[in-house]
Amino acid sequence: MERLRNFVGGEWLDQGVDSTDINPSDVKDVIAEYAQADSKVTADAIEASSNAANKWGTSNVQERADILDSIGDEILN
Repeated sequence: MERLRNFVGGEWLDQGVDSTDINPSDVKDVIAEYAQADSKVTADAIEASSNAANKWGTSNVQERADILDSIGDEILN
């Protein structure tokens, strides 16, 4: 079964308590295990997002367009 981790500050973290995602139409179908962030991971994620917002805000239009284009490519592939 797949265990999905938290992505914080550019890194995948193995921290956190697992939470099971169960298909509501078939409770025997376990979809995946998800890491639930504790207060430290949550605080780190908030700090990382604040830092990212500052960098995003000072980037130029072309840099933003390139980043969004790259994200779109990842989603489609």
